Amino acid sequence: MKRLLAVSSLLVLVGLLRPAAAPAQFPGIDKVIKVAEAQRAWSANEELAIGQATGAKLVAIFGLYEEPRAVKYVNLVGASVAQHAPRQDMKYHFGILDTEMVNAFATPGGYVFVTRGLLANLEDEAELAGVLAHEVIHTGERHIEKELRNRKMAGIAVEAGAEQIPVGELAHLADRVTNQLLTGKLSRDKENEADTRGLELAAAAGYDPRAFPEFLGFLGQASNEADNKKAVGNLTASHPKFSDRVKRLEEQIAKRGWDKEERPRLAERFQENVVFPETPAEPAPPGQD
Repeated sequence: MKRLLAVSSLLVLVGLLRPAAAPAQFPGIDKVIKVAEAQRAWSANEELAIGQATGAKLVAIFGLYEEPRAVKYVNLVGASVAQHAPRQDMKYHFGILDTEMVNAFATPGGYVFVTRGLLANLEDEAELAGVLAHEVIHTGERHIEKELRNRKMAGIAVEAGAEQIPVGELAHLADRVTNQLLTGKLSRDKENEADTRGLELAAAAGYDPRAFPEFLGFLGQASNEADNKKAVGNLTASHPKFSDRVKRLEEQIAKRGWDKEERPRLAERFQENVVFPETPAEPAPPGQD
């Protein structure tokens, strides 16, 4: 009897271990699958496609500033910083949005944009390198994707196994990312990571790392003036306090001994390449000189 009991028990155990014939045996399994799918990170191809679609939306909203020297220059500075980025499995692209808003954006897939308004408020190449390095970390570390998942936003999952994202789904995802970039904010830890690791990138590229916190300090002062609220309002709303960021970065600089080094700022080269042509004067009415 004992042996038969043991065999019977074994049969029961085997039955329990046998895989289910169909998901229908588990009520609610579809919901579990959807939750699991929502937590799946975008593949490299998905990341690129979503980044391209988001970049296209930003360009549609603001337009591109296409002065050849400035565009080439921003891309060269960006490339010098990006070659030291932790992620080297994707290409980095840099563009200038044609708006007086003072801001910069990093979409998934390596697309980084600075605004014409931001460029107009920079003093030198080292400050530009600091800004671009900050954004390179954002896109490289998938900060916007992680933020959307942390906030448990619906509609950011991509169906696994699809060769490409359906057009409608891609547009929806790009809308989500664009909205987060323009009106949302990243968590403090993600901004701090972009600040500290971005500083490392700028320093690795040979720039003075003190330039970036100096620019943040300038923005902090400017944001307190009523006339500047419109230009920098989104930047202050979507980031930690400038004063807190500056303090943290200055501590990092002192710890690394960078405050005792003399590194190039390249103000003259910046001013030679970042140009803003004067707006043509409107023609005088007929009969007037």
